[in-house]
Amino acid sequence: MARTGLFTALLLFVLCHVLPGHGFHVPLDRNVLQQNCLCSGKKVLKHQRWMGASGDGPGSGVLSLEDIEAFAERQDLYLSVSTMGPLFRVVARDGEETILAYADGFTAGKFMHLDTLRVVRTRRKENATITKDMVTSLPGLLNAYVLGHARAQGCETVECLAIYDDERTHRKLVRAYQRIGYTKLREVEDGLGSFFDLIQWGGVGTLMTLNPEEYLKKWYGKIKGGAEEVAAANDNSSNVDEDGETGDLSDVFVSSS
Repeated sequence: MARTGLFTALLLFVLCHVLPGHGFHVPLDRNVLQQNCLCSGKKVLKHQRWMGASGDGPGSGVLSLEDIEAFAERQDLYLSVSTMGPLFRVVARDGEETILAYADGFTAGKFMHLDTLRVVRTRRKENATITKDMVTSLPGLLNAYVLGHARAQGCETVECLAIYDDERTHRKLVRAYQRIGYTKLREVEDGLGSFFDLIQWGGVGTLMTLNPEEYLKKWYGKIKGGAEEVAAANDNSSNVDEDGETGDLSDVFVSSS
C-alpha cells in the first residue's frame, strides 16, 4: 500500500484541529475508545441523511446505509453522515437529538482511514430491544454505517489502529474490533521499523483491516428486515472471538466518565 506520509499527517491535523470549529465538533473525552482507520471516495456529500447506497436494491444481499438506518431507527437510534471533501463524520443520536457516539476519518484512493470511533454518552434507560450483541450494539451499528459509507464511496479496504495504552485494555480493544469485523494486519511499534505507520496513524498499537463489502454481505440477514431481526440479534453470534472466547465487550466503546 502506498504511503501518504506528510499528506496524511496534514489531513489528520485538519480533521482534529480545524473541523471542530466548522460543524464537526463533538465533546471529547480521553477515556473513550479511539481508533485510527483509510477509504476512498469519488462522491462528495453535504450534511444530510443518506438514502441508500447506489446500485443496491431489494434482494441485493448487501446492506445499504438505508438498511442500517431503518434497523437503528427501530431502536430509537438515528445515524447521519457529514462530509467535507475527503473528510467524513458519522454521528449517532437518540430521538431527542442527543449525540451518543461518532466516528470520523477520511478517504484516500481505495482505502478508508477511520481515525476515531467513540461512544460519548449512554442512555439513561435502554430500550428493551437494544441488544448487547456487538454487531447490533450502538458501536456496532455506528461501525456498520461507517462501512456502508466506505462502500458507497468505492472503498475496498478499511484500516484501523487499536491504540495501545496498556496490555489488558489493548487486548480487549483488539477482541472488540475483531467482533465487528476487523482482522489483525501488523503491529505498529516505536522505532524505524514502523516509521511510516507512526506518521500515518499517530501512535502504537495493532493495525487492523477489513473489506467493507464482505462485512455488509455477512450481516445482511441479521440487520436487514423487520422487528424479528432485532429479536434474532440477541443470539449473540458475533460475541465469539477467533480463539473461541466469549463475553460482552460493548463496554470497551463507552466513556468511563
